[in-house]
Amino acid sequence: MLLLSLSAILLAFYYDETRAATNLPSIPSIESILTRFKNYDQTSGNVAQHDSSNSASQSESYSFQLPSDLQSLKEQYIKANQSQLFQQWDQLTTDQQVKLLTQLKKLAPNPEHFLTEVEKAIELSSSMSTQSDSDQHFKPLPESSYVIQNTVSVDQRNNWENEGYKLISEGKVGLVVLAGGQGSRLGSSEPKGCFDVGLPSHRSLFQLQVERIVKLKQLTSEKTGSQEDVKLPLYVMTSSATHDATKLFFEEHGWFGLPSQDVIFFNQGMLPALSLDGKQFLLESPDRIVESPDGGGGLYKAWHDNGIIEDWLKRGIEHVHVRTISTL
Repeated sequence: MLLLSLSAILLAFYYDETRAATNLPSIPSIESILTRFKNYDQTSGNVAQHDSSNSASQSESYSFQLPSDLQSLKEQYIKANQSQLFQQWDQLTTDQQVKLLTQLKKLAPNPEHFLTEVEKAIELSSSMSTQSDSDQHFKPLPESSYVIQNTVSVDQRNNWENEGYKLISEGKVGLVVLAGGQGSRLGSSEPKGCFDVGLPSHRSLFQLQVERIVKLKQLTSEKTGSQEDVKLPLYVMTSSATHDATKLFFEEHGWFGLPSQDVIFFNQGMLPALSLDGKQFLLESPDRIVESPDGGGGLYKAWHDNGIIEDWLKRGIEHVHVRTISTL
């Protein structure tokens, strides 16, 4: 656009200088050319047209048509009683319209189905407190599927511990820390893992977690007599609000003693935020709906979407231990 503008101005200047001598036809002046570009409408792609005598002015309009899939999606949301999302539609630029619909398509491509599932979840949650054990859809795991540590013999615990050291030494174990939350309830705007928990050492939750991993690697070498560097990769689940700050925090602290290639960050998913009754999507701005992290329940999807499972297969990891950032 800048090159075109300069070319037009130079051409007009040349014609102004030579028009009298060569009897060239009248062309727009430099001022009129500048006015033309000044009146360029970047939203619709229109240029105000002026003739040489400035006696008439005409506008040539071009209407933008949404891609058929986005137009269909908008109609689905209106059909699902979500017309509040489009109250300021006509005031949005084309880019803003596409941005809003693209976000909706990513988070909830079928609004009726999404809202139905939310309604079922609310009903189930409300009814569980009044249901008897025999009527509940979700029940505690059977005792045969888990063991309480203090109910088994010392020998059995030692056998499990030795087996764990062996698996770690073989590079078959990975650790996952759920650290997508911010420390707002702790009085901090930083990722929760960066929070100083008030120890005399002022160590953060991340540092405390990683120091345990470093110690576990050391114990594994001692217990198994392994001469090779023990690999125990750490997978840190973040959110869009904490990802960059978390990664920077690790970089600034030298990864707390872990090899940088053994610290993998991945984002948890996001879901649309709804009204308290679960019936309406909420707007953050006219061209964006409110999003919220999908919580621990989205962990498995996050592993899939971020290629974490493929990384485990590549590294030969067969067992994964999952813990929250605030579990010390």
